[in-house]
Amino acid sequence: MFENIGSNFSLDHSVLDELKLLPELFHNYGDTFNNIPSDKTVWMTYKLSDGAISFTRNTQIQFPKVAAAVVEYLSNIVDVPLLTERVHFIKTTGIVKPHRDEAGRNCCINIGVLNSNSAITKISDKDDVETFFDDCVDYQCQDGNAYLLNTQKLHSVIGSDVDRFLITYGFGSSFDQILSKVHYGKRF
Repeated sequence: MFENIGSNFSLDHSVLDELKLLPELFHNYGDTFNNIPSDKTVWMTYKLSDGAISFTRNTQIQFPKVAAAVVEYLSNIVDVPLLTERVHFIKTTGIVKPHRDEAGRNCCINIGVLNSNSAITKISDKDDVETFFDDCVDYQCQDGNAYLLNTQKLHSVIGSDVDRFLITYGFGSSFDQILSKVHYGKRF
C-alpha cells in the first residue's frame, strides 16, 4: 500500500518560490479536466472544508530541469518507461479526506521535498469510508525520500496549516505491477 523505495533526492528549494507564483485553478473531485491550459504550468487545487491538495499541471513547461532530474532519479529506482510530462508537484495543507485518486492514477511515487513529515498519510484496504479511520495504517514521509503509494486504496492526509510539498509521478499501472519493477539499493 505504501513502500519506501528511495532516498537522497535533493532539489534546489528556490523552485518553491517560483511554485508560489503559479496561477491556481480550482477543481472538484469527479469533474472533467478540460479547463487546464496546455501551454503553461498551473496549480490545480481541490479545495476542501478542512484543507486543500494542489497538483501542478504541465510542470515540464516551467520546470524542465526539475522534471528531467526526477525522471533520471526514478529511472535508477524503477524499471519502467518514464516521461517528464508525468512529473508534478503536490502541495497539501490541512486534512485531505479519504478518497481514491481519479483520472486513471492507480499508484504514484511521491518524493518528499519540504515539510513532508508535517502530515500523516493514512491508507486502508477496506472500501468503507465510514470505518476508514478505524482500519487504516499510518505513514509519514521524509524530505528526500521516495515512496510508492497505492492511490486506488482509500487514503487520507492529516496535516497542519504548514504547506507540505512533494513531487509526484503517477502511473496507470497497478501498485503491484510497479512494485515488481523497483530496484532496491541500486544507487542509494
